[in-house]
Amino acid sequence: MNRALHVAVLAVLVAVSLGVAWPSGSAAPPAPSASDPVAADGDEVLVVDDDGDAQFETISEAVVFAEDGTTIRVRPGTYRESVTVDENVTLVAPRGATLNGSTLGEQSVGITLERNASVVVDGFTVAHYQVGVDATGRQDAAWVIRNSTIESASYESIRATWSMGDWTIANVTVANGSTGIDATKSTGDWTVRDTVVRNATEGRAFDVSPSAGNWTIRNATVVDADFVGVAASYSTGDWRVVNSTIRGTSVGIGALEATGDWTIARTTVANASNERPYDMMMPPLREGVGVHAARTNGSWTIRNSRFVENDVAAVDASDAVATGDATRNWWGSANGPEDEDCVGNVDCNDTLTDWPSETTTRPLTTTSAVSTVPSSNPTAPTSGSPASNSDSESGSTDESTSATPLSLVFAVVAIAGVMLALAHRGTDR
Repeated sequence: MNRALHVAVLAVLVAVSLGVAWPSGSAAPPAPSASDPVAADGDEVLVVDDDGDAQFETISEAVVFAEDGTTIRVRPGTYRESVTVDENVTLVAPRGATLNGSTLGEQSVGITLERNASVVVDGFTVAHYQVGVDATGRQDAAWVIRNSTIESASYESIRATWSMGDWTIANVTVANGSTGIDATKSTGDWTVRDTVVRNATEGRAFDVSPSAGNWTIRNATVVDADFVGVAASYSTGDWRVVNSTIRGTSVGIGALEATGDWTIARTTVANASNERPYDMMMPPLREGVGVHAARTNGSWTIRNSRFVENDVAAVDASDAVATGDATRNWWGSANGPEDEDCVGNVDCNDTLTDWPSETTTRPLTTTSAVSTVPSSNPTAPTSGSPASNSDSESGSTDESTSATPLSLVFAVVAIAGVMLALAHRGTDR
């Protein structure tokens, strides 16, 4: 073998070795390696890292390249941006990530859902925007927000006004915002479950007044809303509040002139005060009342629930067209309700003489209820969840680390080539 061929082979081996071992961080974003997580159904996964160690540094950049079915996996970090999504994608932060709008101005929105996109938002903290998540408009998509915290919104934490879809909010903490969850004029059969709303500074934890859908609030906790816990006045749909706790409000649940069939079950309504600030923009509800059902005109039931230390009345059904069924409840003592506890056209007989079991009235404890950051594994395996693709510290291999073993192989081959060339050189002599 001649010397020129030796040199050529050696140059190729060294170049290939350096090319594989060269660290990521070039101008173009690296393509995902074979070891990057993939979506459960095989759809595309785009990886975001604010340190620049992934395909994209911002979530918005990844959204531009996303198509229907794409999973955008966001690594831990603080992302100071507003994200608009108009495709059916999943935004997931398996180890938590923060969207922070404190530097973006007074009109900022954390995440905007457009074009009827069925988006999943999973594992984020969204903080310091005017609106945390905005799904307003006639959206008929079944979007999902789960395992997340929406906090310190100057206006609405989650806005779903005029929405038409059967959307879901699950295992979410909403804290320190002007309004918690606004679903006024919604028409879909949506669900909020395992969710905490606390310190609604403008007084409305759930604003659903008016609405036309058959919605459900289940396993929810409302703590300290200056005016109303659940505002469902003028609603025309059939709705339910189940296994929840509402305390520290002016009115627990407002159902003024509701015309649909509604149910409150296994729910605690406590500490409705007539000394809290009154919100003049709300319907004329009676402060200090647990459930205000005046002039309601549908079939309604309150069952196996607890009313504790509400200043004025537990249930006010003044001028209600249909007689409300509020039998089998706890009214604060074994003697049943006082005269002022049940007002108007409501049946409060057959009272419970013992405090109802915690297992039937206490809302489900969630990670979000005790922490304002997502859990360490917010996507624990559930049907349809991308949890099996966790980008965890122990299970993930990113672009830079996956190159190392291969680069060593090429380095060994290069050294062998050098030795071979030297051996032939000695033979030629």
